[in-house]
Amino acid sequence: PSPMIVYAEVQQGYVPILGASVTAVIESNTGHTQTLDLLDNGAGADSYKNDGIYSRYFTTYKENGIYSLKVQAYGGRNIAMRSLRHPKNTATQISGIFNAGKIEENALKPENNQDTQPISESFTRTVSGGVFVVSQVPPLPFIDLYPPSQIRDLDATLHGDEIHLTWTAPGDDFDIGKGK
Repeated sequence: PSPMIVYAEVQQGYVPILGASVTAVIESNTGHTQTLDLLDNGAGADSYKNDGIYSRYFTTYKENGIYSLKVQAYGGRNIAMRSLRHPKNTATQISGIFNAGKIEENALKPENNQDTQPISESFTRTVSGGVFVVSQVPPLPFIDLYPPSQIRDLDATLHGDEIHLTWTAPGDDFDIGKGK
């Protein structure tokens, strides 16, 4: 079966909530339960970091049949934040230009930490995500069906004569598990 993206948008009114704890509980019709911690980190199934949309790939199908989905979101006082900024422009920002045989660094716009506000009270929400049907689950033992997610936040920084690379490591199966 194809991997499924499970996602939840956490908002107060139309304002995204950052830093919430969001989990998805997926249960098969025979009672097998899988819990996924949904992330808002811009890696794996999550397209943009800190946009209030928490997501993860679901790949650990155990059997054919009907599965149900329930999503739970928790936020504590001073843990979750409301994002007061407009949604991020998805246009690619060029971090440098090639000029006369040299790479010149483009000054990146600094992130403004003034764009968030603490949530004044704790919250808990649970929502049913409905059901879905899974077929063609391979018999045990499973072969490795899914590749790691692509790296979306590769960053190169020049430090003297060295270039430092940083990125968020994907999992073994898209964004699930640890890479090998």
